[in-house]
Formats: sequence, structure tokens, C-alpha cells
Amino acid sequence: MEDYKKIAKPLPQEYEKLPLEYKEFKRIPSQWGTGRIGVIEIGNFYKRMIGIPNAPNSHERWLYTPESNLTACTNGKIFSDPIGKFSKIRNALLDYYPEDVRIPLIKSRCVSAAQSGQYNFARSVSHKEYFSVRYAEVKFSAYIMSLLLLLNKKYPPFYKWRHRAVRSLDILGEFMFLKINELIETDIHKTKISIIEYISAEIIKELQRQGLSNSKSNFLLDHCPSIHSGIKDKKLKARNIWAV
Repeated sequence: MEDYKKIAKPLPQEYEKLPLEYKEFKRIPSQWGTGRIGVIEIGNFYKRMIGIPNAPNSHERWLYTPESNLTACTNGKIFSDPIGKFSKIRNALLDYYPEDVRIPLIKSRCVSAAQSGQYNFARSVSHKEYFSVRYAEVKFSAYIMSLLLLLNKKYPPFYKWRHRAVRSLDILGEFMFLKINELIETDIHKTKISIIEYISAEIIKELQRQGLSNSKSNFLLDHCPSIHSGIKDKKLKARNIWAV
């Protein structure tokens, strides 16, 4: 905090004196980007990113911390951390969710993927509700990618980088990257339905492989009671089975 008091004001002022362009590098000023660079006290940095100055210390706090913000504050290179405080908090976040948080999130994504993809997509096609068709397809893709990241124990990046991030995952990464591409690129609804079922079947195999579900159903929603039963936290387990 003493260092912060000494340099918090003068260092940003010196930064502003730098040229906007140097060789091939350009600095683009923006009124929307203020506060993202400069001197920030460690606790305030994490508070800005995840709402608190340290790693979450309860299941409830973990559950309601924005996922993409967890990604943002655990990426990037640390060049110097002499007191180790910044790294200690980052490492606690990188240890990933407690299982009693990961399991409800996995269950929630299964509910949403089943509803949007396995159920509502085909239903919307049959009713010729083409806005709903497209919306269900995109939502299914988003929920499945989020689910796959949870199964790999990785935080999801901001949505525009999510599909690319999936490709590097150890579990089903390349498969899912390509299948989502196929789903989005084809115009044939019957083919889309087949891809949705194929993707769901592979996710179900992984749920079973990780011991998260013992259901034999091919419908993701039917796996949720089995997934829910793995929660050990009594308060979380007592919640409605369809809630996070």
C-alpha cells in the first residue's frame, strides 16, 4: 500500500506523456477503456474483476462470480511479484472451482443444452419458427462449449474467443471445435439435429467417464438428477434440482 501511495498518481501521468504511436505500435485512446491500465492496488484489481479483493471463500461466492472475469484475471504474464500477494490470489483461482461448485454448474449447463438443442431446436423447426430455430442453435452451442470447459476444468473466455479456446482442450476439444463448425455451417435442419444428438452423446460419455452420471439416457436433461446427487454441500444439495 505504501508503494501504491507513492506511485499511483505520478506513474499514470508519465504514461500519458508517451507518444500515441511508436514504430508499428499504436495506442488507441478510448473513453470506454479508462481504468484498465496504470497503477492498481492488488486488492482493488481483483475486486474490479471478481467483486472481492481475494479468491472466493465460500461455495455461494464461487457460484456467482462471473466466469469470463475469472479467465481475465488468471491470464497474462506476471513479470514481478516481490511480495507474492498477487500470485497467491491468482494461484487460488487457478486451482479451479471446488467440486461442489463445478457439479451444480455442469448440471445447469446440461439442463440448458438439453432444452435449447435436444428439445427446442427440432420443435421450433417443426413449427417453422425460424428465429427460434437459430436462437436455439446458438444457445445450444454456447451451453455445450461452457459445459465442455467445465469438464476440462477451464474457465471460459469472453464469448467471442470461446469457440477458438475449445479447440485447445484436452477432452473433446478438437472434436467439439469441428462439430460446432459443422452445426453452424450446414443449412439442412435434419443434419443439424443429427449433429446436436452426436455432440450430446459424446458429452454424456464424458459425464459417465468422470463419474458424474450413471444414467443411460441419451437426453442430457435425464442426467441431471444423477449429477445433482454428487453434491456434498447440504445447502446446495437441498436446492431445487433444476436450479444452479
